[in-house]
Amino acid sequence: MGQLLGEVELEMDQPWGRKHINTIEWNYHNAPFFDLYMPALQDVLAAAPQRLKELNLSLFIYLLKQLEIDTEIRLSSELELLSCR
Repeated sequence: MGQLLGEVELEMDQPWGRKHINTIEWNYHNAPFFDLYMPALQDVLAAAPQRLKELNLSLFIYLLKQLEIDTEIRLSSELELLSCR
């Protein structure tokens, strides 16, 4: 606690990406469209970003592309907002 969301780092010494991929494969391998979406999702999770915000942004951009939503993305860090804790 006491940490800004943009500062949250992922544990690089843990295989969290592989664990998530395995869990998704186990639960959804027979689901419709699994073979269509899983390779890109694996790429996002295997990229192993250092910060949680980078992972979230990658997943968000992937979803926007899949839904064919073309919009400008603005990060809160670009808006010069005051932080209140």
